[in-house]
Amino acid sequence: GDVYKRQTQSTWVIKSSIERLLAKPFPKIAPLLYKLEGDVSRYECEVAESEEAKESAEAALKQYAKAMAAAKELSPIEPLRLEIALNFSVFYYEVLGCAEKACEVAKRAFNDAIECFSNPEDATGSKESLAIMQLLRDHMSAWSSEVKIEDK
Repeated sequence: GDVYKRQTQSTWVIKSSIERLLAKPFPKIAPLLYKLEGDVSRYECEVAESEEAKESAEAALKQYAKAMAAAKELSPIEPLRLEIALNFSVFYYEVLGCAEKACEVAKRAFNDAIECFSNPEDATGSKESLAIMQLLRDHMSAWSSEVKIEDK
């Protein structure tokens, strides 16, 4: 109803701002903006009616996938890259109900980051990176037990 209409108008403003910002040549701007657009679409799912929720979920999936692709240019221990993986995995789990895919996304990001920490030249991770990695690991632990239950 009205809440969804106001949210849709706000989303349009955000998305048009994102399009303008994507034209700027900053290495972190594209993954950040795709992530934010995915986040907005994910949040829309929570307040939308069934058909609008489905459209918002499809939009979030596309934007998170774009964010993941754009983030490959960043170091695996870059907090933004880890945040994108965290949010994408939470989206798979909470919105799409796919614990297996959520674990896959989280595990890939976590393992890539761990690999960087094992190379002293790349090991410039921040406390923020370590905190996000801990969240990824916590979620993987919780979700993997569900995947095992679903497999049985």
